[in-house]
Amino acid sequence: MQTAASRPWYREPWPWFLIALPLIAVLASVYTIYLASRTPDSLVTDHYYKKGLAVGGDIQRERHAQALHLSGQISIAAGRIDLKLNQQIAPNTLHL
Repeated sequence: MQTAASRPWYREPWPWFLIALPLIAVLASVYTIYLASRTPDSLVTDHYYKKGLAVGGDIQRERHAQALHLSGQISIAAGRIDLKLNQQIAPNTLHL
């Protein structure tokens, strides 16, 4: 009987396949950490409560303008902003 000569482990494909699976997971996690540390958290804010109150204030102002039947049209051209309202308002009451 002849015995087959055994090859060293690094010449076999299965150990490399088994090593590659965890290695790919480690590389993917390192890349994920890199991406997470490089880009800012744009959706997270420290002042979420104040921003929520500001949204409520904007809605109240819009409802007040609707109750007064106040509307306008803004046009921007050549570095100039023009606002035309549908009715007269008292001076110094419009804040932009």
